Amino acid sequence: MHHDKRLVLSAIKNGQSYLVNYCAGKIKNFSFFAHSGQKNWLMGEETIYSKDLNLSVKLPSKAHIKLIKDGKMFAKCFGSNLNISDPGPGVYRVEVYKGNIWPRPWIFSNHIYLRTQLG
Repeated sequence: MHHDKRLVLSAIKNGQSYLVNYCAGKIKNFSFFAHSGQKNWLMGEETIYSKDLNLSVKLPSKAHIKLIKDGKMFAKCFGSNLNISDPGPGVYRVEVYKGNIWPRPWIFSNHIYLRTQLG
């Protein structure tokens, strides 16, 4: 139990978590990550941006996905996946809304940092 508590607190401290509104729907599989080749970066992580880098969002069901870059809307779609190639350097997060008539807030991710330089 103590080990699990440390893992959860460490994930929150490092920004490797996301919020879920269970009133909008349960969630089994959600992921938001940057990737290039075989390397992945998760929420809370940072890397040097390169043109072969991609951002991906994967959901368990279709919903309204908004990709936010530096605090402003960057991309949006309705679906269960969003893939962006060569997004450019910036700070990215995801907002997901479920429903058609009045979409309800569902998932809010922490950030992934694509830097021009680390440090």
